Amino acid sequence: MLVREHLVGNGYDVSDYPQIKQVKLKSDLEDDGDKDRRIDTLNQFVDNTNFDIENYLKKIGFSQLQMLEFFKEILDDDERINS
Repeated sequence: MLVREHLVGNGYDVSDYPQIKQVKLKSDLEDDGDKDRRIDTLNQFVDNTNFDIENYLKKIGFSQLQMLEFFKEILDDDERINS
């Protein structure tokens, strides 16, 4: 959601931003009984979400450098807040 908010703040149209399927994840985690299966489900969710977001960013022309700068800003803000 941080990425989406950043894009909106910079004037990008994010009406077709990929859905983060958290409700489905919660349901899948409740259905998976053992710890290893829950870990696999969570890892698959993260991989699929990252893939969707990366493809979306490529589609709108948001460069890898812009992404690195974005996360650097977040880390810098977090350091200022926590110090």
